[in-house]
Amino acid sequence: MRMYLRSLMAVLAAALLVVGCGGGEKSVSVDDAAAGAQKAFAAAGAEVKGAIDKAVTAYRANDFVGAVVMLQSVQDAPNLTADQTKAIDDLTRAVYEKLAALVEKGDPKAQQALGQLRNMRR
Repeated sequence: MRMYLRSLMAVLAAALLVVGCGGGEKSVSVDDAAAGAQKAFAAAGAEVKGAIDKAVTAYRANDFVGAVVMLQSVQDAPNLTADQTKAIDDLTRAVYEKLAALVEKGDPKAQQALGQLRNMRR
């Protein structure tokens, strides 16, 4: 269990690097983060909007690795607005928070996802 807590802390630290230090920002619910992302990208191009939709679908299915990969691809898109950047940050934070909660509960799929995300960061 101690190893998982260390891994969890590493992923949470990586999440902070990805989304930045929010200075006291509150947790974002699954539905709020997904709705915010879909709203912010409603007028985006088909490729970017499709990636957001895939990230939301993956997130809702607890496919944390898929969600993070999709969000990272969108994060690299040119000409993102401030609202779009915030939506990506909120959804990324929500993914990591949900993953952390499941790892803490001992969920084996979440622990596997944590390992995959850790390996992606190397």
